[in-house]
Amino acid sequence: MGDYASNGERRFFLIALDIDNGKIIGSIEFGPASNLIIDCTNNHFKDLMEVGTVFVHPDYQRNGVGNLLLNKMFTILQNKGIEGFCLGIQRDGSRVSFVSLNR
Repeated sequence: MGDYASNGERRFFLIALDIDNGKIIGSIEFGPASNLIIDCTNNHFKDLMEVGTVFVHPDYQRNGVGNLLLNKMFTILQNKGIEGFCLGIQRDGSRVSFVSLNR
């Protein structure tokens, strides 16, 4: 309930819809770095936001939906003044990447 109570300030989701049929075809979220990322980076990324949970329905994959969601999220983060975030955790914790939005 904490995420709802923050009105999207601590964590929020974007949803992609197929406007022809109203189906949800993708989603992405951002929020504070997960415990997995904090643990895997020895607290190095503990103060960063994390972009994750990018899902695209299999019938819509390889059509740019994921890129659209990521690009929209990047724009939102830039507009919020967030200069960087973590991205790319693997299930085994082997890859965590820092992405800078300063170009």
